[in-house]
Order: sequence, then structure tokens, then C-alpha cells
Amino acid sequence: MKKMIIMLLALTSVALSCKKNDSQNTTTPPTIYINYKSVNHVVTAVADPTTPTDFEGYYTVTEYPHEFGFRISKNTDPSNLENRFWIYSVEDTKFYCDTYNNLLPLTAGTDIKNLTGKWVGTGDGEYNSSGSDVGNIKAGSGDKYVGLQFTASGGGYFYGWALVNYAANALSLTVKEYAINNTLNATIKVGQKQ
Repeated sequence: MKKMIIMLLALTSVALSCKKNDSQNTTTPPTIYINYKSVNHVVTAVADPTTPTDFEGYYTVTEYPHEFGFRISKNTDPSNLENRFWIYSVEDTKFYCDTYNNLLPLTAGTDIKNLTGKWVGTGDGEYNSSGSDVGNIKAGSGDKYVGLQFTASGGGYFYGWALVNYAANALSLTVKEYAINNTLNATIKVGQKQ
């Protein structure tokens, strides 16, 4: 009987030890911190005083340590008609583009980290010059999501998205909202706000 009690105590001790080790081996998912902003900032192209047929507008988003900018331009000179909208890198920012560096509009719910295309430092939404119109985000095409990637100083990436609307007259661009996942190498879905 004494041997049986000792064996039961030993088995109980082993079982408790295994249970304790199992609980120590569980991993907690990393905390996700998404910085979401609804800005509705209108970038307006204003006339250049020296060349009244040239219009330009800029807007820089600074969410330390991430920074990127939006720019629009329009030339109304009949001999050089042109309008353009693009996003540019200020601080190690890249944008999801096609093989020609034209921004690719994304669908809500798309997993940004797992996109398999090209990330570039400057992406055209539309470049319409002398009858040649290239780009995937045309003036008057409505709300469009674009993908953002930020290079971390120690390596790795942060991901985000922005929602923009390029006006039909090509004289304004509304940056409606954006979100950046500030957890290193963690994904964010297009339109995800928390």
C-alpha cells in the first residue's frame, strides 16, 4: 500500500509539472497598435504666380516616424495640357504599384503585408500628358485605397493604407483617411481601423 501511495504521489507530481510547463509554453500574440486618422484634408492645386497656367498642390502626412506626401499638378496651357497626381516618399516610405510605378488601387479587406507586387518610393495615380493618359487612379474615379510600406530604421517594415479621392477637374485631391500598423512586420488590412 505504501508503494502505491508513493507511486500515486509521483504520478500526480509529474502531471502537475507537465501542466505547469504547458502553460509556460503558450505564446501571446503581439499587441497590435493601429494609428488611424480620419483627416478629410483637401489638397488644392493653386496657380503659380509666374506661370498662371500651372497649378500645384502638396500635402505631407507626418505620423512620427512615418512621413509621406501627396502632390497634384495641372497645366492648362493648350499646347501642353497635363494633369498629374502622385504620392512620394519623405522618409523611407514605399507605395504599392504596378510594373510601371503606377499606384494600384486596393480593395477593402486586402492583406497589405502579403501583397506580391512592387513597392516603390514614388507612385503615380494618374499622369495625363499630351493625350497620353496612364495610371490606375484617374481624375473623377471616386474613392481609392492605396498601400503604404515604411522601412524601419533597424530593419523590417510597418504597413498601412490611405483612402484618397482625385477630383474630376484634377484640381484637388482629398486625403480622406489613413491607418498605419505601428507593430513591426505586422500586417494590416485595407480599411482596418483598429
